[in-house]
Amino acid sequence: MFSTPRSLYRVFALSEGVTWTLLIGGLIVRATIGINPVLFTVIGGLHGFVFLAYGVSAALVGVNNRWGIGRTVLAIALAI
Repeated sequence: MFSTPRSLYRVFALSEGVTWTLLIGGLIVRATIGINPVLFTVIGGLHGFVFLAYGVSAALVGVNNRWGIGRTVLAIALAI
């Protein structure tokens, strides 16, 4: 599954999008319905982990592919 840095980066990039969508959806549900289950805390923690892992994987891909510092920083900044 993670045979190359590119595949690792792809998995974390997709996971970042999915967890971000879940987090935003959970915040909307919490704001409209007014419930506050623990599940949102779990989703938030999972999103935080995936966000950090995405940043690290972007840096690894940048080093592996010999990107310049600007392109590597841009790849990490795009997560924000």
